[in-house]
Amino acid sequence: MFRLIFLLFLICLSPLVSAQEIEPVFDRYTLQAEASREVDNDLMLAVLRVQDEDADSAALSDRINHTMLWALLQLESYPNISSATRNYRTTPVYGDSGDGRVTGWRSSQDLALEGVNFEEMRTVIGELQEQLQLVSMSFEPQKTTRQQVEDALIADALSAFRERASLISQSMQAGSYRVLRVNVMTQGSAAPYPVARMAMADTALREKSPVAVSAGTATVSVTVSGEIVLNPPVKPPSQDAQISN
Repeated sequence: MFRLIFLLFLICLSPLVSAQEIEPVFDRYTLQAEASREVDNDLMLAVLRVQDEDADSAALSDRINHTMLWALLQLESYPNISSATRNYRTTPVYGDSGDGRVTGWRSSQDLALEGVNFEEMRTVIGELQEQLQLVSMSFEPQKTTRQQVEDALIADALSAFRERASLISQSMQAGSYRVLRVNVMTQGSAAPYPVARMAMADTALREKSPVAVSAGTATVSVTVSGEIVLNPPVKPPSQDAQISN
């Protein structure tokens, strides 16, 4: 009985507590900041392809291998250009009769090139186009170049993150803030260089007009996202405490 009376007393007393005596609740806030920079593309990448068709699969394979071997021998004069053969494919060619009969074979193989000397790359591409087709070309920053820029941007993005966290803390009239977690993400983009199909197919045009290049720039960016928690403001000492001191 006494416990019941005590609980009723507490329930009646609770409305008398003023709103000013209730401690404010400070929530968590999620935010992000970004820093970016334009970087010169200092690496050139190109893909050339040998492609042929024949009713005799063995003869076709021999020609594909012979042409690619010729291309690799040409590259021996350019030790600063990296190369790799890729995507050897052979697919059947069907006749027009509609009976599903295989009338021949089509084979292709790609040769990927990378180099930092653009003039040298232009020269070797022109030589290889005597027997191979240029199917794609692009530019991007080297790995070391991108990493150096990203390291600088990480510092900038973290500084911007702290500024935004301080702005939130001040706007919400908090005492301070604590960082609960931080994620750092990097990314970069560069526009591919288009290769005209007519320039790939016309041998005479390829011989007279070497491939034109313009490396351009790439955008390297760093995004910092995270979560902070605001600390309540520090209350000034009460008058009673000041008197007692």
